[in-house]
Amino acid sequence: MKSIIIVLTALFIGGTVVADTVGVATFYTVASCKEERWGDRQPLTASGRPLNDSIMGCALPGRPAKWGEKWLVTNTNTGKSITVEQWDIGPNRHCIVEHGVVIDLTLQAFLNLGGNVKDGKIAVKIERVK
Repeated sequence: MKSIIIVLTALFIGGTVVADTVGVATFYTVASCKEERWGDRQPLTASGRPLNDSIMGCALPGRPAKWGEKWLVTNTNTGKSITVEQWDIGPNRHCIVEHGVVIDLTLQAFLNLGGNVKDGKIAVKIERVK
């Protein structure tokens, strides 16, 4: 457990991804956000955009230099890759430290990467697209 914390701390400085990162991807949906805290209202991302299950988007720790920054996410089990845009901030620190979650994907991005909703997670490598 301590080695996971040390590695993740080295990769996330001040809550921002600073290097190619290997870890776990999870997903979040409009329905899960409404259930958690939005009620009947349309969930908004940290950027102010409405959350949309069908976009290729993600949430990463820390505010990006520019919203819409692109990231290459690779399923390390299959080699399949997708490109997503960051419009939100997440996952929370508990998920990062306790479960190795490095990125939250929209439902469409998660499915396109080969994710199984029942499992809820995928082993991934994430890289900033330059």
